[in-house]
Amino acid sequence: MFGIHYDANMPVRVAVLDLLCERPVYGPQGNAAAVSGFGDVEILALNPQLESLEGWQVEGEWEGIPFRRVSMPENVEAWFDSGISALVISGSRSNLTMPEEWMGGACEFVRRAVEYGVPTLGICFGHQLLAQTFGGRLERAENGFHDISTAQLTSEGRIDPLFSGCSEPVEVIFTHQDHVIDIPERARLLSSAEHTANAAFRLYTENGEAMQTWGLQFHPESTADICRYASSVGDMPFSEDDERISRLAGNRILQNFADIAMKQG
Repeated sequence: MFGIHYDANMPVRVAVLDLLCERPVYGPQGNAAAVSGFGDVEILALNPQLESLEGWQVEGEWEGIPFRRVSMPENVEAWFDSGISALVISGSRSNLTMPEEWMGGACEFVRRAVEYGVPTLGICFGHQLLAQTFGGRLERAENGFHDISTAQLTSEGRIDPLFSGCSEPVEVIFTHQDHVIDIPERARLLSSAEHTANAAFRLYTENGEAMQTWGLQFHPESTADICRYASSVGDMPFSEDDERISRLAGNRILQNFADIAMKQG
């Protein structure tokens, strides 16, 4: 079973299934924001959607956080045992309702990591990938939803540590067209939004034990700066000075995830 012994003198290493790498802001800045709660951290970026890394920067920094692009491991369990504390699955411009060849391998990698007990957070496409991997069902809506919105916590969500300290309703940013319309049987619903019923879920074992695995349809890694950039380039309908930006709960949720993962280690 997964377990990490932390060395206070070494940075925490977090694996990111980096599926938005072609977006220079949303990919690198979003990945950096997603792991910032871990403190002194290094990102190991996995890119199953790329045929090769030729022409891509293979190491450097994203927003001051060191990263390295690495190959998809064959022995997933041993790879995580090598000192990797958690897995974050990013958003993507691809859609699971429009299958691509790389998606099957990504699902298998995620399945093995989750079953091994690796703390895992799926964001947007990552939320959908988790759902599909564990038997949920997706559907493509006629129109996408791209805006700040509120998510109502369920009774399970109100006591879940991922949402600890969040005000209700939870204010977050959504940008997607695919939806999870049936969460996996092993999952419990944590939040719902008006435009998407299954906004967040947590996975459980077949024996009903809570796993350190969550899927979020929204984007907690969309910082205020990213939101204002999205507004400035016309990717989002709100203004750069929209007061809702200051109320986004993403930072709190990401810090909670980091705290949970580090405690497990």
